[in-house]
Amino acid sequence: MDDLTRQGKILYWGVSEWSGEQIREAVETAYQLNAMPPVSNQPQYNMLQKGIELDVLPTSKQLGLGQVVFSPLAQGVLTGKYKPGEPFPADSRAADENATDF
Repeated sequence: MDDLTRQGKILYWGVSEWSGEQIREAVETAYQLNAMPPVSNQPQYNMLQKGIELDVLPTSKQLGLGQVVFSPLAQGVLTGKYKPGEPFPADSRAADENATDF
C-alpha cells in the first residue's frame, strides 16, 4: 500500500473488518518501515452488531483511524422491512447466509 501511495496511485488506504489487534499491528509495522499507515477502518456496525465497541473503536481512536461503517440498518432488518417472528423472504439479502451475520 505504501508503494501505491508513493507512486501517487492512491492518497490513503484503509482496512475492512479487521480486529483491533490487526489494526494496531498494521499501524505499528507501517511506522517501523517509515510507510503510510492505514487511515480508516470499514467495520459492520449497527444496533444488532456492536462488537467493534470493545476493541476496534478504542484502538482506532487511539491510533487516529476513522470509521466508515457498513450495514447500519442490518441488511434492512432495522427498517421494519421484515416482520418479527416470520422467516426472511428467500430472495432477500437477510436470507442470504453469505451476506448476513445476525
